[in-house]
Amino acid sequence: MIKAVYDTNILISGLLWKGLPYRCLLLAKARAAELFLCKEIVSELSSKLRSKFNFTDIEVKMVIKEIKSFSKNIKIEGSLKVVKEDGDDDKFIECAYISNAKCIVSGDRHLLNLKSYKSIEILNARDFLKRIEEDRVIMTTNPTKLK
Repeated sequence: MIKAVYDTNILISGLLWKGLPYRCLLLAKARAAELFLCKEIVSELSSKLRSKFNFTDIEVKMVIKEIKSFSKNIKIEGSLKVVKEDGDDDKFIECAYISNAKCIVSGDRHLLNLKSYKSIEILNARDFLKRIEEDRVIMTTNPTKLK
């Protein structure tokens, strides 16, 4: 199972529309991907759902409860400074780094332009879904390569 951090735009797109980010959320919900969050990501998600999509407090609480039910919450310190163009994106890098995630799934050009940080790949939803499929093929055809 691949460990991943989804940025806010992937979470919102996955919640509101049936595209590729939705499939990413379904993978996490089905436990085919291990999703990590931190309170900073949850806070940004809550804020954007309220301000941009007019979610009520009750709707936001229900969405957050649902996402937390299939993700792991970790604590970050906010000390990692990597994304020079948008420091607000550092929380995704730090969350992935602390949780030992293998990738960040994003639609944000500031993150995608980095391509990677240390051993963490930064992928769009399409490439993440391809990676999951490739990993399944490898595990099916050669179970000794599990890790």
